[in-house]
Amino acid sequence: MMNIRLSILFISILNSSLLFGAVLNNSINKQNILSVKFAPESYDLGYPILSQEDATTLSLSFDLLDDEQPALAYRLIHCDANWEKSQIMTNEFLGNTFNEFYIDDYQLSVGTKRLYTHYETTIKTEQLKLSGNYIVQVFPQNDSEDTRNSEKKCKKTIL
Repeated sequence: MMNIRLSILFISILNSSLLFGAVLNNSINKQNILSVKFAPESYDLGYPILSQEDATTLSLSFDLLDDEQPALAYRLIHCDANWEKSQIMTNEFLGNTFNEFYIDDYQLSVGTKRLYTHYETTIKTEQLKLSGNYIVQVFPQNDSEDTRNSEKKCKKTIL
């Protein structure tokens, strides 16, 4: 089973008790993730910040260099001002009570020496109820809940 984890820092203007108090970090843990872009949908060079006032949408895209094309999903993790996992429950910060969003937009490489899959998804202001700092954690859809929650350190991570 391929064990993929992708978590990307984003600040939003506008969870699972095992990770309370975890300190966050910003790093790349997997060498086969490239071309990560996380920005407003309308401005590729902008910061990944959502605003309740103008219904901003963030675009997340990345390439997974691998022969396999796993079905991926993401979840949102609410963090406090120190980038520690907050004690706010999912249904308090998320408009949708299920904190698992599928990444259905992907394209396989064609005519390249190295096989890869390009993934894209969007995060909309409507998905969130609260202002704060959030982590986007990407994982294989077939990954068990226990594996996703086993990380004690909820880091600002890109694979």
